[in-house]
Amino acid sequence: MPQDGYNRTNLQRKLTEEQLTAMFGSRTPPKYVVAGTVGKPVTHPIETVFEAVIYKLGLENLYYPIAGEDGRTSYNFVQILKRFDIVTDFETKKSTKRLYSAVISPKIKDFMFWLYNLLELQDYRNLPSRYRYFYLELSKMIYLIKYKVKNNETPFYVLTVDQLAKRLGIEIAEPKYRKKKIALILTKMNGYLKYTNFNFSFSKVSMIDGLIPFCSRFPKIRCVISMKDSMRS
Repeated sequence: MPQDGYNRTNLQRKLTEEQLTAMFGSRTPPKYVVAGTVGKPVTHPIETVFEAVIYKLGLENLYYPIAGEDGRTSYNFVQILKRFDIVTDFETKKSTKRLYSAVISPKIKDFMFWLYNLLELQDYRNLPSRYRYFYLELSKMIYLIKYKVKNNETPFYVLTVDQLAKRLGIEIAEPKYRKKKIALILTKMNGYLKYTNFNFSFSKVSMIDGLIPFCSRFPKIRCVISMKDSMRS
């Protein structure tokens, strides 16, 4: 198989019997069975590179060791995929137009939510790809704001304009236009969000309600991000 990545053509290429045996061993080559239009089952062999890899992934587990209080090591196993489906009309001659659905196991999903503090998956999906990386950053901000609300602290997250521009990938030298671009992006992002909308404002003062900004210097303008009231519970 090529080592420099895969394109659609390579992923749809059928594997030889030798390659399938190398992947699945002596067990019977996997098949996908669906009900036909006349009630008879239609069998589709797992035969392409992509199908075989996804199926193989479903057979595998992740594992990680945990040292117990008694000094013994326990190994925990996590299933990678919960389900794999192929949607197409297998009764046509080619049946090349296929829609695949692979569902990640709940444990891995929970771990991803915990790792990135991803509060709302639906909002993440609604965003265009160019905003998704910053949304992970935004989720961390909202997570910390919720923590401050819980502890009766002032619920703000403060960033300098320079810091925010860097996280948004904005490379505009003029401060006035850089600030305007930041406001435009944050406003557009808010328009896509249904559950995790946020407020933001720019301030020129050196201190905001006693909060020290996350930097060693005090620029003239900073952006203050806060949650809308509906998000604070």
